[in-house]
Amino acid sequence: MTSPKWIKDRPNINEGDVVVIVDADTPRNIWPKGIVTKVYTAKDGKVRIVDVRTISGVFKRPVTKIVKLDVKN
Repeated sequence: MTSPKWIKDRPNINEGDVVVIVDADTPRNIWPKGIVTKVYTAKDGKVRIVDVRTISGVFKRPVTKIVKLDVKN
């Protein structure tokens, strides 16, 4: 039987979303924040990789290594 954790669909990350880049080597309070500038969609229609613009530059990261922040406009 498959774990229900892997069955639930999650919304895709979109351009313009505010995110935090996960870095296992640093404390959470200093993870860099940024804005998604480009998304790379896989054949199944899901976003797998994104470009994130931070104060230090643009980084390409898998969506498993970023956390979307719930920011209201």
